[in-house]
Amino acid sequence: MVRLGVRQLPSTACRGLGPACLLLLATVLAACQAPVGASPAMTASPAATTPGPAPTPTSAATTPTPTRGSAAHVFVYFAHPDLGDVCEQVFPVARAVERADPTAALTQLLAGPTEIERALGYQSWFSTGTAGLLRTVSLSSGVATVDLGDISRVIPNASSSCGSHALLGALDATLRQFPSITRACYAIEGEMDRFYGWLQYDTCRP
Repeated sequence: MVRLGVRQLPSTACRGLGPACLLLLATVLAACQAPVGASPAMTASPAATTPGPAPTPTSAATTPTPTRGSAAHVFVYFAHPDLGDVCEQVFPVARAVERADPTAALTQLLAGPTEIERALGYQSWFSTGTAGLLRTVSLSSGVATVDLGDISRVIPNASSSCGSHALLGALDATLRQFPSITRACYAIEGEMDRFYGWLQYDTCRP
């Protein structure tokens, strides 16, 4: 398998060519990382979304479409200053996974942008420091309940107005690519009040 390094995809590679070029490079990355023997690709077609406690798609963006037919894929959502307001919009990046479900999608999201994605300009509160903090994901009547480890200790500054919008927007958009999920509630170590108190929001009610 050919490995793509950051030096092969510098941050200036798409200078002057617009958002479509950045998203195309992200698609190439996802295709090259596809695992062998994974299940068939999912058919979700997400667009850029506006973050908030209950974000909804507001502006179209060229979605990176996986091209390697033998892999399952999910989309994770990150901010990008060249594509939209980093406080108000997140954009999809395709990731190859063994199983396309909410747990796999959130696991990928919490790991943050890859080195190449960061070189392309994608930004997120999530990083290697938050990788592995997903505890459980449950679904009931369209509501996903996500229990996390103590994420507030890793990224304490996310409680700002911009930070909380961006963080919740990335989480919500990543979950809402699945038609069975209409909204989501989050907890830290089983406590919803703790999660929403950290972000200075009213507690979610499943």
